[in-house]
Amino acid sequence: MPVKRRTIGGASTRPPDVLVRDLVAELKGTKEFGQPLVEVETFERTGLVGVTVVWDRLEPLSDAQRTAVILEAFTQAFGDPGPGGVAFALGLTVAEAVEAGKIPFALVASPRASDAISPERVRAVLDEFGGTSPAAGGLPALRFAGRDEAEACRAKLVEFLPGSDAIWTITQDVGRPDW
Repeated sequence: MPVKRRTIGGASTRPPDVLVRDLVAELKGTKEFGQPLVEVETFERTGLVGVTVVWDRLEPLSDAQRTAVILEAFTQAFGDPGPGGVAFALGLTVAEAVEAGKIPFALVASPRASDAISPERVRAVLDEFGGTSPAAGGLPALRFAGRDEAEACRAKLVEFLPGSDAIWTITQDVGRPDW
């Protein structure tokens, strides 16, 4: 297999200040659901951490810029992890994370015309909770790594929108055969 070498760093990878600032706020915040979805894994044997950020706002950035945003925000939020403190910093959009199988659970809404809650209100609430952009004019969806997280969010949505219990569905992506 060929080996490809790249140099990371330099002026072209300077992280956009607004994204760093917003990600720092999210890392220090207490939001339970929505974007960005941040996963910090600690490797017990080495003490290194891996940081994965799923955030559609990373979409226009190169891989190097995404990494720079995450490392800078992580450092500002939690202090300098020291040399070699971060094993990896991976930035993905929701679509990329879905494709990679990192967030296989979706919470979707299916309001009917007879429901007391309008699709516009459902859309506004899903946007507020950090829903992903829908395809073909549908309603946004919320994505999760685990079923427990999706169920907790569903309970919050029912609490937030009383009488909406019947419109929420949790789905799980399954692998497709390579035929």
